[in-house]
Amino acid sequence: MSGVATKKRRRRASRGRRGSRHRTTLVRNRTYFVRGQCYSRLMYMTGNKAATVEDGIIPVGLENRFDRKETVQTGLNDYPVVPAGLKLLKRRRAIESTNTDEQGSFKFETELRAGKRYRLQALLDCGERIFPERVTLTFKVRKVPTGLDTAQVRVTAVHEVQRDFKRFKTIDKERFKATLVGSTLWLTGTASLVFATYALDVDYMSQHLSPNLKRDLSNLRYHPFRYDGKTYNIPLHHLCLATCTAIMLRYYGAKVDNRDIRIEDITEAAARYALDMHHGKMRKRDWARKMVIDEAKLKDKEKPVVEFTNGEFPHNNMDFVLRGAERLMKEQDPDRKYHWGGGNDDICDLDHPSLTCLLGLGWPTVIVDDLNGSWDHGRVCVGAVVDHRERLRHLYVLDPSRPERLTIKADGSQSDLGWCIMSAELNQHEVSPRRFSAGGVVPAPPRVPFD
Repeated sequence: MSGVATKKRRRRASRGRRGSRHRTTLVRNRTYFVRGQCYSRLMYMTGNKAATVEDGIIPVGLENRFDRKETVQTGLNDYPVVPAGLKLLKRRRAIESTNTDEQGSFKFETELRAGKRYRLQALLDCGERIFPERVTLTFKVRKVPTGLDTAQVRVTAVHEVQRDFKRFKTIDKERFKATLVGSTLWLTGTASLVFATYALDVDYMSQHLSPNLKRDLSNLRYHPFRYDGKTYNIPLHHLCLATCTAIMLRYYGAKVDNRDIRIEDITEAAARYALDMHHGKMRKRDWARKMVIDEAKLKDKEKPVVEFTNGEFPHNNMDFVLRGAERLMKEQDPDRKYHWGGGNDDICDLDHPSLTCLLGLGWPTVIVDDLNGSWDHGRVCVGAVVDHRERLRHLYVLDPSRPERLTIKADGSQSDLGWCIMSAELNQHEVSPRRFSAGGVVPAPPRVPFD
């Protein structure tokens, strides 16, 4: 009807929570942030100085594995991991990316909502010879605490290795609890993000100094050297052990006559040690009783060769190689102490010594397999993938005979006969970040629940 005022209807908005009897003027959806630290599964041993085996210092079989049950582990130091790339995901969508800093710490600026499930994905790439590792943490905060209250949040961690740089395969799964303090979820302390891959930065060397060697050895190369005014020769083949030793010494920066150490230097040092025993310049050790130099080949007028009567050469024997190399290093660098040692056992299976202990100290290690009843072939182990139960899942190696080989089986079947090391004592600052491929500054940030 014209001219009659109509009553204006007002819209009523609910400002309460479902199931609540109270009304408010504002509904607050509480949010939180994520911060954390990245560490390596393997740790640095600080209590190995008193453990002695024969002439070398070898660590006792102490477990140097990151243990989530312990906030601080006695006699062990953490390695922070950098650089690692991280991203937050909601379902399949990435909502923020970041990187660890030089201490292995990280933080995200995106506010996450309670009641929603999120994933944190971290990727570690240690170079061309080490497979990338991906760690995915899944978590859901049900309620954000108020005031000084805290809450425990269940976290599931899945570790995957990108085998042959093509496809990811799960190698470990963990479940643990992280602490939510106020508006921050702390992936620190026992809830830290831990990478199972540990790799040392070691350069490759080939043992093929006589390339395309013919069956009749007609193109075999020799290394000549002078001893007591005479020239002797060493055939340059069957060089895996000498090459592995040269790889280890180069890793420590060893020099001979102010140049990088060569494979020929190792073969010559082993031959000189054998000749000293042969000529009575030093007492023949019990382990060398059966190693007799072939006099006929030693006195050959055309090409005198240092060879044992069993057809082997000094550079095929661990004791001659390590003792000869140690003496060579003392002559070149008398102020630096090199440790050496080895044994006829499967180092992947032993508590003493343990391969993980040697790697954690920054020591590449030669591991040898048994195919014909003797030390058949040696490779330098430069890294490992270790799950949270301390099981070896991958072993990364430098095979001097086959540059394309990156890994060997971790069950000991390809390292079941022997091992040896030639090492220099390194403090943790020397290992990380100089020799540890993914290492950050040390000391690592304290492993505390939150700061």
